[in-house]
Amino acid sequence: MGRLIAQACAPDFKHCSLEMGGKNVIIVMDDANLDLAVDGAVWGGFGTSGQRCTAASRVAVHKSVYKDFVDRFVERVKVIPINNFDQAIEVANDVPYGLSASIYTCNVNRAFQATRDLYTGIVYINAPTIGAETHLPFGGTKQTGNGHREAAIAAIDFFTEWKTLYIDYSDKLQRAQIDNN
Repeated sequence: MGRLIAQACAPDFKHCSLEMGGKNVIIVMDDANLDLAVDGAVWGGFGTSGQRCTAASRVAVHKSVYKDFVDRFVERVKVIPINNFDQAIEVANDVPYGLSASIYTCNVNRAFQATRDLYTGIVYINAPTIGAETHLPFGGTKQTGNGHREAAIAAIDFFTEWKTLYIDYSDKLQRAQIDNN
């Protein structure tokens, strides 16, 4: 549907900002607080009935804690076993969308590596994927939208038509920056 809207706007160069969903992932590493990760996965996937574009639709869990996480999670809901961090990033990025992602880990280096390697517009560390920070630019990568950021000052910049005015009351010809008089 978003492509049709973009095509309808294109002939007249109308501005449109498109958010077309995401395959948002929550990554749970072997050092994660599993109770917090389960709570985050349940809320990230099912909070507000899953009716948020940032709702998590996938959970990638390190193999060493997979059974424990799944047992806890299945009690509350269902999930992608992973062998290591690199595979987790591969699973996370292996979709045509890139709105948001989440990783649960106590390793700050791994957290920052995830923020670098996850190809999404938003990355959460030890939190679910459905935060809505209206004071920050919002948007994704790949086929999630057309690359514009919504919310905050980014929306104002995108939807504002700027006009530059030059007013001169000097009664003499101005030659831009080369006028020495």
